Amino acid sequence: MNPMIAALQKSRSEGPAAPPPGAPVGAPEAPAAPAGDAIVEKFAAMDAKLDQILKLLGADQQKDAAEDDPTEVPPNDDGY
Repeated sequence: MNPMIAALQKSRSEGPAAPPPGAPVGAPEAPAAPAGDAIVEKFAAMDAKLDQILKLLGADQQKDAAEDDPTEVPPNDDGY
């Protein structure tokens, strides 16, 4: 990559964001949440979804285990 383009992209990402069109000049800006907070929230949501999936899978395994009763003897050739 061209070093000039890289320097321009870096300065854009480090500089302050431009105000939205129509915003009064000098209007106070709401403090932005740190980028790490967004990632933590995303992982927390994923963790909750995974917990729900694991609960569903656990319920299915318990149901399957109850159906596979080892004390039940399969019928013999005579049907008894």
